[in-house]
Amino acid sequence: MLENECGTSVVGSLGFHVELLKGSAIEPYVEQMIDFRLKYFRVFPYLCDDTREEEMGSVRRYIDSPTGHVLVLKDKNKNFGGFLTGVSISESSYSSEFSAVLKCPEKAFYIGEMIFAESFRGRDGIQKCFEYFHLIKEMGYASVCCITVQRAADHPLKPARYRDVSSLCKVLGFAKIEQTITIPWSVIQSDGAALLMDNVMNIWVRDL
Repeated sequence: MLENECGTSVVGSLGFHVELLKGSAIEPYVEQMIDFRLKYFRVFPYLCDDTREEEMGSVRRYIDSPTGHVLVLKDKNKNFGGFLTGVSISESSYSSEFSAVLKCPEKAFYIGEMIFAESFRGRDGIQKCFEYFHLIKEMGYASVCCITVQRAADHPLKPARYRDVSSLCKVLGFAKIEQTITIPWSVIQSDGAALLMDNVMNIWVRDL
Protein backbone atom coordinates (compact mmCIF):
# COMPACT_ATOMS: atom_id res chain seq x y z
CA MET A 1 0.00 0.00 0.00
CA LEU A 2 1.26 3.51 -0.75
CA GLU A 3 2.07 5.72 2.20
CA ASN A 4 0.41 9.12 2.49
CA GLU A 5 3.41 11.26 3.38
CA CYS A 6 4.53 14.79 2.68
CA GLY A 7 7.28 14.35 0.13
CA THR A 8 8.21 10.96 -1.28
CA SER A 9 6.69 7.55 -0.66
CA VAL A 10 8.23 4.38 -2.04
CA VAL A 11 6.85 0.85 -2.27
CA GLY A 12 7.89 -2.30 -4.06
CA SER A 13 5.36 -4.64 -5.64
CA LEU A 14 5.48 -7.30 -8.33
CA GLY A 15 8.28 -5.64 -10.29
CA PHE A 16 7.10 -2.09 -9.66
CA HIS A 17 8.89 0.63 -7.75
CA VAL A 18 6.50 3.50 -7.01
CA GLU A 19 7.15 7.02 -5.76
CA LEU A 20 4.50 9.54 -4.76
CA LEU A 21 6.04 12.98 -5.22
CA LYS A 22 5.11 16.60 -4.69
CA GLY A 23 6.75 19.97 -5.16
CA SER A 24 10.50 20.00 -5.75
CA ALA A 25 10.68 16.19 -5.37
CA ILE A 26 9.16 15.99 -8.89
CA GLU A 27 12.07 17.91 -10.47
CA PRO A 28 14.38 14.89 -11.15
CA TYR A 29 11.67 13.34 -13.37
CA VAL A 30 10.60 16.37 -15.37
CA GLU A 31 12.54 15.53 -18.55
CA GLN A 32 11.34 11.91 -18.53
CA MET A 33 7.75 13.03 -18.03
CA ILE A 34 8.05 15.42 -20.95
CA ASP A 35 9.58 12.67 -23.12
CA PHE A 36 6.59 10.43 -22.34
CA ARG A 37 4.07 13.22 -22.97
CA LEU A 38 5.63 14.04 -26.35
CA LYS A 39 5.73 10.36 -27.31
CA TYR A 40 2.31 9.18 -26.22
CA PHE A 41 0.28 12.34 -26.86
CA ARG A 42 1.44 12.49 -30.49
CA VAL A 43 -0.28 9.22 -31.34
CA PHE A 44 -3.99 8.49 -31.67
CA PRO A 45 -6.33 9.57 -30.15
CA TYR A 46 -4.73 12.80 -28.90
CA LEU A 47 -2.55 13.51 -31.96
CA CYS A 48 -1.08 16.49 -30.11
CA ASP A 49 1.72 18.48 -31.76
CA ASP A 50 2.88 20.37 -28.66
CA THR A 51 6.43 21.62 -28.31
CA ARG A 52 8.79 20.67 -25.49
CA GLU A 53 8.34 24.13 -24.02
CA GLU A 54 4.55 23.74 -23.98
CA GLU A 55 4.83 20.36 -22.29
CA MET A 56 7.20 21.84 -19.72
CA GLY A 57 4.49 24.33 -18.76
CA SER A 58 2.01 21.51 -18.22
CA VAL A 59 4.41 19.53 -16.01
CA ARG A 60 5.41 22.56 -13.96
CA ARG A 61 1.79 23.11 -12.95
CA TYR A 62 2.04 20.01 -10.74
CA ILE A 63 5.35 21.14 -9.25
CA ASP A 64 4.18 24.66 -8.46
CA SER A 65 0.74 23.74 -7.08
CA PRO A 66 0.42 23.00 -3.33
CA THR A 67 -2.05 20.21 -4.18
CA GLY A 68 -0.12 18.78 -7.14
CA HIS A 69 1.19 15.21 -7.06
CA VAL A 70 3.00 12.86 -9.42
CA LEU A 71 2.97 9.10 -8.99
CA VAL A 72 6.09 7.72 -10.73
CA LEU A 73 6.38 4.06 -11.73
CA LYS A 74 9.70 2.28 -12.33
CA ASP A 75 10.68 -1.29 -13.04
CA LYS A 76 12.77 -3.41 -10.68
CA ASN A 77 15.93 -1.89 -12.17
CA LYS A 78 14.58 1.61 -11.44
CA ASN A 79 13.95 2.38 -15.13
CA PHE A 80 11.24 5.01 -15.62
CA GLY A 81 8.02 3.37 -16.78
CA GLY A 82 5.24 5.90 -16.47
CA PHE A 83 3.39 8.30 -14.22
CA LEU A 84 0.08 9.66 -13.01
CA THR A 85 -0.48 13.32 -12.24
CA GLY A 86 -3.11 14.97 -10.08
CA VAL A 87 -4.14 18.34 -8.71
CA SER A 88 -7.23 19.85 -7.10
CA ILE A 89 -9.91 21.04 -9.52
CA SER A 90 -9.44 24.64 -8.38
CA GLU A 91 -5.80 24.56 -9.51
CA SER A 92 -6.24 22.57 -12.71
CA SER A 93 -5.85 24.10 -16.16
CA TYR A 94 -9.60 23.77 -16.71
CA SER A 95 -10.92 24.83 -13.31
CA SER A 96 -13.65 27.09 -14.71
CA GLU A 97 -14.87 24.46 -17.19
CA PHE A 98 -14.97 21.74 -14.52
CA SER A 99 -16.64 24.00 -11.96
CA ALA A 100 -19.45 24.64 -14.43
CA VAL A 101 -20.34 20.95 -14.83
CA LEU A 102 -19.29 19.13 -11.62
CA LYS A 103 -21.65 18.92 -8.65
CA CYS A 104 -19.05 19.61 -5.94
CA PRO A 105 -15.88 20.87 -7.70
CA GLU A 106 -14.31 21.97 -4.42
CA LYS A 107 -14.24 18.31 -3.30
CA ALA A 108 -12.98 16.90 -6.62
CA PHE A 109 -9.43 16.00 -7.66
CA TYR A 110 -8.30 16.10 -11.29
CA ILE A 111 -6.23 13.24 -12.71
CA GLY A 112 -4.34 14.94 -15.52
CA GLU A 113 -2.44 12.03 -17.05
CA MET A 114 -2.15 8.28 -16.72
CA ILE A 115 0.77 7.47 -19.03
CA PHE A 116 2.40 4.03 -18.78
CA ALA A 117 4.95 2.40 -21.05
CA GLU A 118 3.54 -0.71 -22.73
CA SER A 119 5.37 -3.04 -20.33
CA PHE A 120 3.69 -1.36 -17.34
CA ARG A 121 0.15 -1.72 -18.57
CA GLY A 122 -2.19 -4.36 -17.20
CA ARG A 123 -3.32 -5.57 -13.79
CA ASP A 124 -0.44 -4.18 -11.71
CA GLY A 125 -0.62 -0.74 -13.26
CA ILE A 126 -4.36 -0.64 -12.64
CA GLN A 127 -3.80 -1.63 -9.01
CA LYS A 128 -1.47 1.34 -8.56
CA CYS A 129 -4.23 3.62 -9.85
CA PHE A 130 -6.64 2.26 -7.25
CA GLU A 131 -4.06 2.82 -4.51
CA TYR A 132 -3.57 6.40 -5.68
CA PHE A 133 -7.35 6.94 -5.52
CA HIS A 134 -7.28 5.69 -1.93
CA LEU A 135 -4.67 8.30 -1.05
CA ILE A 136 -6.70 11.04 -2.72
CA LYS A 137 -9.68 10.08 -0.56
CA GLU A 138 -7.48 10.30 2.53
CA MET A 139 -6.55 13.84 1.46
CA GLY A 140 -10.22 14.78 1.90
CA TYR A 141 -11.53 14.63 -1.66
CA ALA A 142 -14.88 13.03 -2.50
CA SER A 143 -14.30 12.29 -6.19
CA VAL A 144 -11.71 12.16 -8.95
CA CYS A 145 -12.23 13.15 -12.56
CA CYS A 146 -10.36 12.85 -15.84
CA ILE A 147 -10.97 13.74 -19.47
CA THR A 148 -10.60 11.87 -22.77
CA VAL A 149 -10.78 13.20 -26.31
CA GLN A 150 -13.57 12.35 -28.75
CA ARG A 151 -12.44 11.01 -32.14
CA ALA A 152 -14.47 9.60 -35.00
CA ALA A 153 -14.72 5.80 -35.06
CA ASP A 154 -13.46 5.83 -38.65
CA HIS A 155 -10.64 8.33 -38.08
CA PRO A 156 -7.91 7.72 -40.70
CA LEU A 157 -5.12 7.69 -38.08
CA LYS A 158 -6.83 5.20 -35.78
CA PRO A 159 -4.67 2.03 -35.45
CA ALA A 160 -6.22 -1.23 -36.58
CA ARG A 161 -6.03 -2.77 -33.10
CA TYR A 162 -6.71 0.38 -31.14
CA ARG A 163 -8.34 -0.13 -27.74
CA ASP A 164 -10.44 2.86 -26.73
CA VAL A 165 -9.10 4.59 -23.61
CA SER A 166 -12.66 4.75 -22.32
CA SER A 167 -12.39 1.03 -21.55
CA LEU A 168 -9.63 1.82 -19.03
CA CYS A 169 -11.78 4.55 -17.47
CA LYS A 170 -14.58 2.03 -16.97
CA VAL A 171 -12.25 -0.57 -15.44
CA LEU A 172 -11.06 2.11 -12.99
CA GLY A 173 -14.64 2.83 -11.97
CA PHE A 174 -15.16 6.14 -13.78
CA ALA A 175 -18.55 7.05 -15.26
CA LYS A 176 -18.87 9.43 -18.20
CA ILE A 177 -21.12 12.41 -17.57
CA GLU A 178 -23.28 14.08 -20.19
CA GLN A 179 -21.43 17.38 -20.31
CA THR A 180 -18.26 17.90 -22.32
CA ILE A 181 -15.59 20.60 -22.50
CA THR A 182 -13.61 21.86 -25.48
CA ILE A 183 -9.83 22.32 -25.47
CA PRO A 184 -7.78 23.71 -28.40
CA TRP A 185 -4.45 22.24 -29.46
CA SER A 186 -2.48 21.57 -32.65
CA VAL A 187 -3.78 18.26 -34.04
CA ILE A 188 -1.65 16.10 -36.35
CA GLN A 189 -3.44 15.46 -39.64
CA SER A 190 -3.36 12.49 -42.02
CA ASP A 191 -0.76 14.22 -44.20
CA GLY A 192 1.53 14.88 -41.23
CA ALA A 193 0.69 18.57 -40.96
CA ALA A 194 -0.63 20.06 -37.72
CA LEU A 195 -3.77 22.18 -37.48
CA LEU A 196 -4.99 24.14 -34.45
CA MET A 197 -8.40 22.69 -33.63
CA ASP A 198 -10.99 22.62 -30.87
CA ASN A 199 -11.09 19.13 -29.34
CA VAL A 200 -14.23 17.88 -27.61
CA MET A 201 -13.37 16.15 -24.33
CA ASN A 202 -15.49 13.66 -22.43
CA ILE A 203 -15.52 14.08 -18.65
CA TRP A 204 -15.28 11.02 -16.43
CA VAL A 205 -16.01 11.05 -12.70
CA ARG A 206 -15.36 8.45 -10.00
CA ASP A 207 -16.71 8.76 -6.47
CA LEU A 208 -14.24 7.87 -3.72
